[in-house]
Amino acid sequence: MDKFMRQVALWFGLLAMCTVSVNAQWVQTNGPGGGDITALAAIGSDIFAATNGSGVFLSTNGGTSWTAVNTGLAISVVNALAVSGTTLYAGTTGGVFMSTNNGASWTSVVTGLTDKDILSLAATGTTVLAGTSGGGVFLSTTSGTSWAPVGVSTTSVYSLAISGSTVYAGTNQGVYLSTNGGASWGATAAGLGSITVISLAASGSTVFAGTSGSGIFLSTNSGGTWNATADSGLTDFDIQALALSGSDIFAGGFSGGVFLSTNSGTSWTQLNAGLTNLSVQAFAVSGSSMYAGTQSGGVCLSTNNGTAWKAVNTGLLNTNPQTMVISGGNIFAGTNGGGVSLATITGASWSAVDSGFPVAFNARYIYSLAVNGSAIFAGTLANGVYLSTNNGTSWSAAGSGLPTAGILALAVSGGSILAGTNGYGVYLSSNNGGSWKAIDSGLANLYIRTFAMHGSTIFAGALSGGVFVSTNNGTTWTTANTGLTDSNVQVLFVNGSTVYAGTNGGGIFLSTNNGASWSAANTGLTNPDISCFAASGSTVFAGTEGGGVFVSTTNGSSWKAINAGLTNPYVLSLAEGFGYLYAGTYLGGAWRALLSGLGVGVLDNKRDASNREVLTVASRGLADHAATIDFYLPRSEAVTVAVFDPAGREVASLAAGPLAGGDHRTVWNTREVAAGVYMVRLRAGEQIYTQSLTVLR
Repeated sequence: MDKFMRQVALWFGLLAMCTVSVNAQWVQTNGPGGGDITALAAIGSDIFAATNGSGVFLSTNGGTSWTAVNTGLAISVVNALAVSGTTLYAGTTGGVFMSTNNGASWTSVVTGLTDKDILSLAATGTTVLAGTSGGGVFLSTTSGTSWAPVGVSTTSVYSLAISGSTVYAGTNQGVYLSTNGGASWGATAAGLGSITVISLAASGSTVFAGTSGSGIFLSTNSGGTWNATADSGLTDFDIQALALSGSDIFAGGFSGGVFLSTNSGTSWTQLNAGLTNLSVQAFAVSGSSMYAGTQSGGVCLSTNNGTAWKAVNTGLLNTNPQTMVISGGNIFAGTNGGGVSLATITGASWSAVDSGFPVAFNARYIYSLAVNGSAIFAGTLANGVYLSTNNGTSWSAAGSGLPTAGILALAVSGGSILAGTNGYGVYLSSNNGGSWKAIDSGLANLYIRTFAMHGSTIFAGALSGGVFVSTNNGTTWTTANTGLTDSNVQVLFVNGSTVYAGTNGGGIFLSTNNGASWSAANTGLTNPDISCFAASGSTVFAGTEGGGVFVSTTNGSSWKAINAGLTNPYVLSLAEGFGYLYAGTYLGGAWRALLSGLGVGVLDNKRDASNREVLTVASRGLADHAATIDFYLPRSEAVTVAVFDPAGREVASLAAGPLAGGDHRTVWNTREVAAGVYMVRLRAGEQIYTQSLTVLR
């Protein structure tokens, strides 16, 4: 074997063989992680996270990774968790569930519960208490197998805490107290009144109460009397979570993050370094680790008493990837409050890329993404546009001249960037986001939620306003709604000469004359709420809100559902690349499917009439540190050949442009790259071929 062959080994790694099937093989990826965490609990070193919409997740490795544990848990909205010994209880919008095997399976325990909307739980021994949304407190003395109402019956019970035989209930009318394990109750109004108490923490005779708007109150005599703690350093008075760790008290604010007091609440220190979301709803303590559950940033971990935090969300899938784009060798997903996440080619490993985004929720709620060369733009809920020029490693504000409104849509038109806003029309930047100006002449509706480009024509879809068209880079707009019977346009898409309009309730409309007229195209479509489109060559995919993904190989004239394996039918975004179709789902993270499994042609080793392989990739070692890639095209095609590193970054572009049929060769100089497995991707027309290439040193 010559020197080159010792350095570079190449083998075939086909993504798909020649059989074409319309049976989708969807696989849920492990991200983007995070989302709305409503409660946390610990059993030894195991941590459980309850979510608003995706059930319960378990981490057995300190938050490094999470796994859904929802077998038997019929309700996905979990508001509360409680632990007694090794028994775990989950309070949901449909009653209480119990697990005695670390969440591996759940059993509904609702006998006697006349109000099943559970807001809070507390447990000790065989005693379990459930606070409801209007039916007061229910008590079980049989580990949840049966329940009885025990008081506070006309109030919403937001929090429960147990200290010995004393039980505290935080309600919309102050704190109620039971001294007999919850059998009977009385109000504890002295010094507290009837303000809303949403969090409690108790140890011995000391009780802390977190309120909605009035800060934190302290009782040192088991709730007999209450006093407001000194608020020095406390900048958020909506206290959603409280936790005791030794002599320290942690408080989670609605918008202020984490506060710590080491002197019984006399003074507080804000500890938000590394926290990805400032709305803290839950705490859990396990040994020296403190976990904080946030409203949309998932779980954060501190191992130094809150001095520094880091997000620990791998596999914690309660996010909405509302928008996805592909740039180089990576997939970028914008989420609802969790900022931007990145995954490499297969989508198997996601990581947050949010350096430079403020922690505020409205800056991390990403409505839209767009790519312009090496620049990636992110449109936020109410904080303008952010720009990254280093593959998402860092971001900076790019909103000079933009209104403080949601950026619902972004698009690239020539060298310009378009931004569609929530009520302020369309804005244009001709200097890569440096500054923006309004371009809304002729726009009869200023709620712009989608763009599409066809040559020099720009299409804009409006909330209840239909479609607008501009042929002069947005200087003027005209209405283009002839035949469009549903004006609530959620998404526009262009493939070839066809323009697709997806509506909220009216299905899909097509235009083949640049928007001059539209016709409904819903044959085979069983869900009319269209959220997104994607295409691979002439094959078009449509994502729906409740019906999963549909495919058309007939330019939109007919559609077929392709949902095998896709257990979440609420599809928010689609992206195509690297031989895969990616789908962002509501509260379910991102999924992927091989295009070949979706009935889309992917180049394989089929032979032509002369028994010659249609496409081969080979290494022949023309020189040291150079890999040669040979391929044969049976006909003229537009071709790109690129190489991606193990992290999914494009490291070499070897060919781009139309090529004639016949034999072709391209060379990659491997001298400057590290050892590792690389992937060669060759795209010929609408077909894709990928192959592994290993560099040895």
